[in-house]
Amino acid sequence: MPLALPRQAVDKYSKITDLKKYIDEAFRQIRPENIDIPLNRILCAAYIDSERTKGGIIRPSENVGEAIWQGKAALVIKCGPAVCVDTNDITFQGFTINPGDWVTFKVGNSSQIEINGYPCRIVSDHFIESKISDPRIITS
Repeated sequence: MPLALPRQAVDKYSKITDLKKYIDEAFRQIRPENIDIPLNRILCAAYIDSERTKGGIIRPSENVGEAIWQGKAALVIKCGPAVCVDTNDITFQGFTINPGDWVTFKVGNSSQIEINGYPCRIVSDHFIESKISDPRIITS
């Protein structure tokens, strides 16, 4: 059975081109103040790419929505209290992750949920592969 595409989120966010507005809208829709995240877990909003390619071609919503299941870039919405805290097994060497950061990780290392109609992922801090300034630089 195929997964249902959160059409309202795809339709809304694929039209936003300004990253600051995108971030503000995602936080407003997900409302992290109503969610508790435990341990070293990070709640991320899947990045929904623009419906228009750089060449101006309008992509179908099914194509735009693929990033929900296969995309590697996500917006950090909320962090658990032990995120990026060194342990005997893992040392972060000063690396930090905060709400509002853009990060990358392998989708298979996260769990998928939908919050208030927005596709999200929960991932442990040690599965974060990079922090990026702009999710649009990740092309595959």
